[in-house]
Amino acid sequence: MNHVELTVDAPAAGGESVARTEDGVIFVSGAIPGERVRVEITQTKKSFSRGRVVEVCEPSPHRVPDRRIAWGCPDVGGVEYAHVTVEHSRELKRLAALDQFSRIGKFDRDLMDRFERNFRVMPPHHDEEEWRTRVQLAVTGGQIGMYRAGSHDIVPVTHVPLAVPAINDLNLHQIDLTGAERVEIAVGDTGGAVTVVGREEVAHKLAEVVPPEWSLMSRAAGRRNRSAGRTTLIAGAGRVSHTVRGVTFDLDAEGFWQVHPDAADILSRGVVERVRGDVVDLFCGAGLLAIMVARETGARVWGVEGSSLAIASARANAQRAGVEATFDVSRVEKLGALTDADTVVVDPPRAGLDPAVIRLIASSTCKRVVYVSCDGATFCRDAQRLQNSGFECRDIQAFDLFPLTAHVEFIGSFDRV
Repeated sequence: MNHVELTVDAPAAGGESVARTEDGVIFVSGAIPGERVRVEITQTKKSFSRGRVVEVCEPSPHRVPDRRIAWGCPDVGGVEYAHVTVEHSRELKRLAALDQFSRIGKFDRDLMDRFERNFRVMPPHHDEEEWRTRVQLAVTGGQIGMYRAGSHDIVPVTHVPLAVPAINDLNLHQIDLTGAERVEIAVGDTGGAVTVVGREEVAHKLAEVVPPEWSLMSRAAGRRNRSAGRTTLIAGAGRVSHTVRGVTFDLDAEGFWQVHPDAADILSRGVVERVRGDVVDLFCGAGLLAIMVARETGARVWGVEGSSLAIASARANAQRAGVEATFDVSRVEKLGALTDADTVVVDPPRAGLDPAVIRLIASSTCKRVVYVSCDGATFCRDAQRLQNSGFECRDIQAFDLFPLTAHVEFIGSFDRV
């Protein structure tokens, strides 16, 4: 194996760190900038290499024992900062985001100077290590598992890192799940739902461990779309609910909702603070942002979402909240035009906005775009495209709604110039 000893220079997006050596750039996992480490090179490409720490020669004061060892799953991925204090992980995320703002977003020097002085990654309301309310667990050899860091190999686990206690209390590792491909779990404010992807008889094995107030479902392997009738409801209503500032949102258990318990409140507040006038909410899901904007500002709101199940939930949620809002089913990138509005809110999937959506927004009458994103790279790419389409970035705020992972949630506002 190829091993090198080096000093790590700076954080990078994705939870890695960068080391610049005589032989080129190396992206290192498991390190903290400033440390002297011994690294095993795991991948070599023309312009860079990748490696993982095998020995820490000079540790950072911000290093802690790898939390995954205490959890009994030392090899799993998705906890990129397991070896770093939570506070310092936010500083590393801040520096990585600033690099993306400059390198991908190509923000001008004045804006970058302001960000470098004032930009922070803010903590959630409740700073804890058990926050993940939604998980997808692979199954290997009949046991639940997670992917090994940097690999497609599945590692059996007895504890799901970062999950809320209700998920680990199911003790799914004690059940033979042979015949299942994966298990999906969603936890609401009260109750939850378990979906077994694979043979239906496997799902019936969980009837004794799933709490009576939860739902239990089965879906054939490789199929995700409930609207096509491919999910079998075994127990419960197949719904989960969440309450945000006194408003209850009920949604399909397989539908999208923010993963961190504090995220819906934090992000909806950030959007409400930034909107101006009437609002179009693209990728509106079950109506969280649209309904909170309508309720707390009195604005007229039009929400658009590709999922008919999500739109049905959004309409019911709006009625329950006592607000007037219009919700339509449509693929956002296929819209011919937007209704007149002062602000367009977008909260797209991790892949960001299709160029057609950027053109749609640019051709509309909106004066402001409020962008919610969980991916710094696509957020910055789209920020550059918005700037090239006649908008100017006014502010960006970041929240650590995926603690100890590489992910950050962003809210940015862009005004037409």
